[in-house]
Amino acid sequence: MVDEGKKQVVVHRNLAVIEVNEPGVLTGLFDDPRIRPLLWMRVGETCALAAPDKVSALVCALEEAGHPPHFSRELSWHVESP
Repeated sequence: MVDEGKKQVVVHRNLAVIEVNEPGVLTGLFDDPRIRPLLWMRVGETCALAAPDKVSALVCALEEAGHPPHFSRELSWHVESP
């Protein structure tokens, strides 16, 4: 149960973030029937989320659509306790 009076911080693991350089490019990706099913939602003008288990299919679809992606295959980060 979420207390509406408290601010919540939510950290989502295992998400693929798609970032493009122009909003129109992302709009085009959402309009492409090969790519749209692989995207979850737009989270900004130039960013969208996709399921991590769909990244391989997304990469293939992007390449086929003429958008060869540049992406990070691995993200290593560390959070230290205060």
